[in-house]
Amino acid sequence: MKIALVSMRWCKYGGWPTFKRHLFVGLTAAGAKVTALSVESPAGARGWVQKLKGSDALDNFDWVIVDVLPTAKVDNYDLLLTVAKVGRLACVIHDPTEFQVEVLRFLRTHQPPVIFIRPAVLEHTKARVLHRVVCLPHPYKRSYVGIPELDCRSAVVSTSRVDYDKNTHLILEAACGIQIHTGHINRMYEYHTLRSRFGLLKQSADYHGSFGNAATVLKKAFCLVDMSTIAGDGGGTQYTLLEAMDRGLWLVLHQGWFTVPDSELRVGEHCVTVQTAGQLRDVVQKLRDGWQPYDRGNYLPLLKRHGCRVVCRSLLRLLTGEVDFERREILGFFA
Repeated sequence: MKIALVSMRWCKYGGWPTFKRHLFVGLTAAGAKVTALSVESPAGARGWVQKLKGSDALDNFDWVIVDVLPTAKVDNYDLLLTVAKVGRLACVIHDPTEFQVEVLRFLRTHQPPVIFIRPAVLEHTKARVLHRVVCLPHPYKRSYVGIPELDCRSAVVSTSRVDYDKNTHLILEAACGIQIHTGHINRMYEYHTLRSRFGLLKQSADYHGSFGNAATVLKKAFCLVDMSTIAGDGGGTQYTLLEAMDRGLWLVLHQGWFTVPDSELRVGEHCVTVQTAGQLRDVVQKLRDGWQPYDRGNYLPLLKRHGCRVVCRSLLRLLTGEVDFERREILGFFA
């Protein structure tokens, strides 16, 4: 099967390109012939993503899977009309922030299959009157299959974007030596939320710069802090969490990530939760005082469920019609 992975908008940081890369690897390993394309010039992609030069370039694919629909120029949707009309288009929705007017209009008009990567987002969209939907764990290719080194692991780190929905201000307010490594800083958030209380982020002792590979950051860490909260989302994994699980790190997450029922992550088993900067400071200190390696065995079922080959084989069964889009349990989020 020939599959095109198309990004309507190119980003070189965050969950969107990470998802695309792991999906590319997984589908290829599962036997598909995969081409990664972007409507915008894929700066920093190092050759594995090509620029889409026109809708004709999509004619030779059995399926076109498109993501990063929001903020795309309206004219760019015209590139997808041909494949949508012949039923060879599937769309990926990562979180509720992507449900903008043009996205919903396109999905309702052409009714392509829609793939969600967390159950909470699927539940949030029931009132959106979308048809042919499925929930598929986002694929993850493991990087640390062996037992991670335990020496020199003393750091507590954050590897999320610096942004409103990441609540970076709580980490700075906690002032407990959490190292902030990030691939992107939302300048509006920095200017309006951080600057008046903490100054510019790059002037903070907690800021440890950007990074290209999470392995270089997680290598010396024993704990990851992620304060994400997104309305209508939560309970599931993100790539920052999967990378930390793979490395065997403790997870400290925001309680607001667990406002949805039937969470894939379980508090107390997979993570510790906090709500305020004071609680974050106390938990980090307790972990430091009584530090011991986390039992990575608790993470293994989650890592297996998100395994690249397992997830992408399920996706191929879906695209070939072996599994119907309405039989969500077949793809087994909580199997």
